[in-house]
Amino acid sequence: MLKKTDNYQDHEIDLKELINVIFISKKFIITVTSFLTIIAILYTLSLPQLIPSYKSHIYFLKPSTQTVLELNKMLFKNETQHSVFYKFLTKAMSTEFQERIFKDINYKKNINTFISSIKTLDDDNHEKSKLAAYEIPWTISATGIDPSITSNFLNELVFAADQEVFDELKEASKMEISIRIEELEIEKSLILESQLVESVFNDELLKLNIEEAKLNLFEFDKNELSLIQIDQLAIPASMPLKEEGRKRSVTLAFQILASFMLSIFLVFIKNIYRFNRNTIN
Repeated sequence: MLKKTDNYQDHEIDLKELINVIFISKKFIITVTSFLTIIAILYTLSLPQLIPSYKSHIYFLKPSTQTVLELNKMLFKNETQHSVFYKFLTKAMSTEFQERIFKDINYKKNINTFISSIKTLDDDNHEKSKLAAYEIPWTISATGIDPSITSNFLNELVFAADQEVFDELKEASKMEISIRIEELEIEKSLILESQLVESVFNDELLKLNIEEAKLNLFEFDKNELSLIQIDQLAIPASMPLKEEGRKRSVTLAFQILASFMLSIFLVFIKNIYRFNRNTIN
């Protein structure tokens, strides 16, 4: 039993002895730490400079009921709030459309990085908002190195998407009216070619003539209609985002600490080697 106790005491770490070893080897520790610190400083200075980035948001609401009614009356359409908003959001979040706006603004930045930063809320969040007493505005955000250009991009993106969706609906309506007029002409020709002159055919012909006249007289309102309700325009961010990753000072501090710990480790390895060599001799 005594033998086991002696062995335990022989292998027990003496803290005072460790501190004494470190104190004796202080010059070695300072030299190694200083050398590695110089390397760490040179490496840190060689890192590319972190460029601050700024994030902007634009807030908007779905088309109002009145807006959809005016749209349907103006374009001879049968759209709903959901269908109009879906068309707008699909357009605004289209990568191809965003790249076009990006090039129009002439933003001198990596286009893929900028486009990938554009985000919007999803339907799940707005499904939850139905429980609230009011509609939660939708938002589109973007991050860039120039706060003014980033906010201008978002505003231009939303306005351009709104205008383009309206123009596409207008062109679709014109095409539908044109197709319907052609169909009316065919139906009328079929009736006129028939040799039957019963009143029922005359009544049908009259209805077709009236519908065709209305379509031919239909004119699109020259006034543009804003489909989306802007709740708050994007404004330039005043403060940059927090830098991703560790700051240079923190990185350098970790490197110095690691250098110090490495020098102490080397001292212990050196003393263990000496101890083993003396024991063998």
